[in-house]
Amino acid sequence: MARGNARAAIVLEDVDRQLWVDALGRIADRFGWQVWAYCLMDNHYPLPVETPQANLSRGMRELNGVYTQAFNRRYARVENKQAVRSCIDIPLFRPGYKAKIAVQRKRPFCVSASTCQRVDASARAAGAGQLVQDLT
Repeated sequence: MARGNARAAIVLEDVDRQLWVDALGRIADRFGWQVWAYCLMDNHYPLPVETPQANLSRGMRELNGVYTQAFNRRYARVENKQAVRSCIDIPLFRPGYKAKIAVQRKRPFCVSASTCQRVDASARAAGAGQLVQDLT
């Protein structure tokens, strides 16, 4: 699970949600993750994934970093560091993420008050991140 810095919103519009889902799909493919479900809420997201290789940390760093850069560009959220004469991205997520090892279940699910989407193998093969089945 990753949470917004100071519990601030990490998505503001549906376009942001699509940017995040697209980034998740690319990164899941790149790192060989099996994404069981996702619940993208306003200020955090739980993300149950299966990682055949020990690459969860690298993938989460890339997911949060790629999305933060896109979000900051979209909303012109940069900090001007005059001493360095460059702009840096303002952190969108709290440092790190929370990870727990879970027992694999036959039919994974996400329980939340918000809408959760299951990403199945056929949709991932056709284009990762497509919204397949509403579980609520």
